[in-house]
Amino acid sequence: MIPRVLTICALTPLLVLDTAMPGGHAHPQALRIAHQSADEWVIEYRHQPMRFVELQLEGKSHLLFTDGGAPESSREGQPHLPALVLSLGIRFGDSVAAEVTEARYAAVENQLVAPVPGYRYTEDGEAIPVYKKDEGAYAMNTLSPSGC
Repeated sequence: MIPRVLTICALTPLLVLDTAMPGGHAHPQALRIAHQSADEWVIEYRHQPMRFVELQLEGKSHLLFTDGGAPESSREGQPHLPALVLSLGIRFGDSVAAEVTEARYAAVENQLVAPVPGYRYTEDGEAIPVYKKDEGAYAMNTLSPSGC
């Protein structure tokens, strides 16, 4: 049995790959199979503009992304970064390997991102988002979720 290898060409750092992670979605033209053979798939990801709204928090403007949900592993108060989820059906015994073959990105300085909200509920059961930063999560200098 030849293992299938998944090669990813990502043009953005906001790619999260997981076979079972709920949340997030892909723009219809964001992913395409560039090459497929018996032992390899090459999937190309092309960044599509992400929609967002501006949210005032602590007197400062923050981006609240409306495309793509935060990964389920994101906890309340962590930066609400959008996630692109790709679900794959892999036969038992096969393996998956992912490789970013070409990464292009632009660093944006001093751009604040809104946190994953917590919720309070009204007497009618309506969920009202409450945005409060986890200062420890915002102080970390790591890719989140870890292990991506």
